[in-house]
Amino acid sequence: MSFLNVISFIGIFGLCAIAWLFSENRSSKYFPWRVVIIGILLQLVLGFLVFAEPAIRDLLQGFSSVLNVVFDAADAGARFIFGENLVPLPGQEPTLLSPLTPNGVCASGSAQVIPGFCGIQLSYVFAFRALPAVVFFSGLMALLHSLGIIQGLTNLCAKIFYSIMRLSGAETLSSIANILSGWKR
Repeated sequence: MSFLNVISFIGIFGLCAIAWLFSENRSSKYFPWRVVIIGILLQLVLGFLVFAEPAIRDLLQGFSSVLNVVFDAADAGARFIFGENLVPLPGQEPTLLSPLTPNGVCASGSAQVIPGFCGIQLSYVFAFRALPAVVFFSGLMALLHSLGIIQGLTNLCAKIFYSIMRLSGAETLSSIANILSGWKR
């Protein structure tokens, strides 16, 4: 076990301590011991299974690949709407081009990137990169909801995690979605 693994292990308990410190009622009478203990045990078991069982790791890698396809589709849609200057292909930096001034020089902050044009390098533009992915993902969830898939998934999560941790299906599904989709964005 490496030093970083030990830090991660301690970090699980540190995050629980921070959550407890900032909670409204710190009385141990109201502390959800069952949820915290079983939640930490489930994390440790899942972590062990990911490292010990290649099939579990492959399953999670496959799910990660599906999420990559979804977010790549959102980027492709944003690129179609806003153009390659604001939403470039993966590995490229977004650049805005402007023609050279009449005396043949670029304005301050830009450099000549193509003969006759100056370019300004942009960093990650939130409105053109993140928001289209949110809209796309919301639309996908609305479609899955109208097909009844989300309701079935919520009921499944409710049955499993209510029996284990006394959590509702909506709470559990929200937590699972945050964990799994948080890998990508």
